[in-house]
Amino acid sequence: MIRLQLPRLAEQHDSLIVLSLFSFINGGLSIGIMALLALVTGQVFIFPSPGPTAFLFFYSPLAPVACPRNAICGHLMGVVAGWGSLAPFWSY
Repeated sequence: MIRLQLPRLAEQHDSLIVLSLFSFINGGLSIGIMALLALVTGQVFIFPSPGPTAFLFFYSPLAPVACPRNAICGHLMGVVAGWGSLAPFWSY
């Protein structure tokens, strides 16, 4: 947020509007990227955890828990657990 100079914009304009636009643009970009991924792969891309992750990243991006490493590792563990649960029952 500091790199985008949002604190300066929030001082000059209504902070609620600045944060609302920031969240709207980033949320739209995130949904667009997921939709593009579903279009390119031809697969349904239903992945419920980006909602809370996006909220965490866009609402409090400077919080220690909003570290991208934590999100990537957490999602990777979920993918491995899901694949591990599916693999024994998958019929080729």
